[in-house]
Amino acid sequence: MKEERTRGIASWGGGKLTLGNDCFEESWSLVSDGFLQPTALRRVDGPEWSGKEESTTSSDSLWKAEFRCERQCLHPCAIEAFVVTLRLESRVDSRHWRIFRFQVYPGLAGSILEVFGPGVEESLEKYGQGISSMEVREADGVEIRPNGRLDVSLPDEILPPLVLKQRHCTLRQIEFVDQTDHHADFVCEREWMMHPSEKALPLRTNVICLEQNRAENAGEGILWVLLAPLRHVREPWSPPYDFLISFEVESLKVRALGLGYPMARLTYRGGRVGAAFELQKLQRVLHEWDPSRDGLIVSNTWGDRAAASHLNEAFLRREIEAARALGVEVVQIDDGWQKGETVNTVKDPQAGVWNGFWAADPDFWKPHPERFPDGLRPVVDAAEAAELELGLWFAPDSSSDFQNWEKDAEVLLALWRELGVRHFKLDAVKLRSRLAEQRFHQLCDYVLACSQGKVLFDFDATAERRPTYWGRLSGGPMFLENRYTDFGNYYPHQTLRALWDLTRYGFLPSRLRLEFLNSDRNEDRYPSDDPLAPKHWPASYQLATVLPTSPLAWFEMSEITAARRDEWGQLLACWKPHRIAFQRGEILAIGERPNGFSWCGFLSYDLKSEGAPLYAFVFRELAQNEEFEFDLPSVWRLAPRALGAVEQIAGNAQVSVSSAERIRIKLPEQRDFSILRWSIEKRKELYE
Repeated sequence: MKEERTRGIASWGGGKLTLGNDCFEESWSLVSDGFLQPTALRRVDGPEWSGKEESTTSSDSLWKAEFRCERQCLHPCAIEAFVVTLRLESRVDSRHWRIFRFQVYPGLAGSILEVFGPGVEESLEKYGQGISSMEVREADGVEIRPNGRLDVSLPDEILPPLVLKQRHCTLRQIEFVDQTDHHADFVCEREWMMHPSEKALPLRTNVICLEQNRAENAGEGILWVLLAPLRHVREPWSPPYDFLISFEVESLKVRALGLGYPMARLTYRGGRVGAAFELQKLQRVLHEWDPSRDGLIVSNTWGDRAAASHLNEAFLRREIEAARALGVEVVQIDDGWQKGETVNTVKDPQAGVWNGFWAADPDFWKPHPERFPDGLRPVVDAAEAAELELGLWFAPDSSSDFQNWEKDAEVLLALWRELGVRHFKLDAVKLRSRLAEQRFHQLCDYVLACSQGKVLFDFDATAERRPTYWGRLSGGPMFLENRYTDFGNYYPHQTLRALWDLTRYGFLPSRLRLEFLNSDRNEDRYPSDDPLAPKHWPASYQLATVLPTSPLAWFEMSEITAARRDEWGQLLACWKPHRIAFQRGEILAIGERPNGFSWCGFLSYDLKSEGAPLYAFVFRELAQNEEFEFDLPSVWRLAPRALGAVEQIAGNAQVSVSSAERIRIKLPEQRDFSILRWSIEKRKELYE
């Protein structure tokens, strides 16, 4: 019974659905219009989130119910889910029906819900035609007593609200930013203390959290995550808002729309830290970490801005030899390996294309006949001989809403089947409609299914309209940014800042493809008196800033100096034995937000594995003080004196630990770092 509950349980009867696992339990009630209303939600050992529910109707009176539970993998890279499906059909009109599909995963304290039905599609079609808009009453100076009115129009197809008796909560809206060619800060938040003046908050975002403030339940919260592209991408076919939160006389109501997309609702404890860890769990169940596929060190020569001008078999053989010496595991060829010319591989951009690849040339995705007259097989063989893999850049054809997605899928599968290529950077994606988005997912899902999850995509987030953060969790990491010394826009502290920010808000570092560059190049592109210019940061420091991620060697490896190769190679050799253990842990950003003058870093600890180590990355930027102190998060429940001996994986920090598990790090020099590992001797729950 315990094992069954760990994987998921559910029941249906009397118009009430209950489901959960050993981390949470929630209930939903059928209401008269055929919707399910959320009525209660509770994390195990936590408070119940509940309140007054709307009047329910007998499931036998107006709606015919079909209830089914099964265990299945919904995505090739996801772990097995406990899937609960409830189909409700009107007894009056059989054309009126809805399907509610819940996903429950082991270790995840909440479920993922997706609603299907003709009403959903009709509503989305209406939004796509621009028929519906959001009307919010403006502050006109007329004082009105509270009358229960929201003063916000409600969409036709919307789940009833979660009605909470806990009114005095803190609400946070988390905004993520893509199109990173034009942005440098990628996440921000807005916070509200719920108040009667906030009659209704219509929010357009993917992530919100509601947290209790009362001392006995402080830090207990609920997360809602809309598993969809960012708002600017889906604006043309989305409801006028994604969430509506209203502060009413006796309750706080939360409406989560999520039309056309899955919506995760998760419980957590431990405040911001607990919320971040629960978001990491969500990403892990939807893309299970495979050390033979994920987190590998990938190279790509595009970072040196030579585009396709250097590409040929001889050049790539040199790159492969350099990669083996350095410790890189996948040598990826960017735009230019293929016969077709894009706007980025021709001298005259007007002569290349950035869409409509099949119309431009039916042989667009054949190897370039001049650069690779013998095809890619000799390069693949050279990589295999060096015990490396070859990766490729690829641009799906976005024209006519991805109507050629099946052709693109066959190209990718042929490269995998015939050459063993399984690492693909997907670029030039344009999600201009809901149909385009659906077909893009069909393309990815088909390739992943046919390859049994062996193929890994890097989803480029640098431009245009793409799935990025929450629109595609299964299939591979997000290629976060293009940064170049040629443009003077690569700064190691900014790369570290991007990683720190996103980790703080729950984004898994392994889901980021982040760059380190050959900063011996283009020193003249930075002001001579700029203390944050790349030339001032040690090569090993630059690499260390991205080791917690899926690192990207963004340069021509055959052109780096022997000193730089040796420095990087030694660090990679020290790090690789610890990579898997680090990535299995809950990862926390510590210290100050990086700005070039701070102390900052990351912790990782696998709470579920007894005997698992604690890891720390600590960075001293240009901070004036030589010492940095931090506490271990209470949610890890480490007992006093739980830390064993410290191991210095890299760096020469002086480390001390107090009896209260407060850790002090000393690095005498600026622009220095240390990677540390502690054995854990005990946790509180094991000795209480």
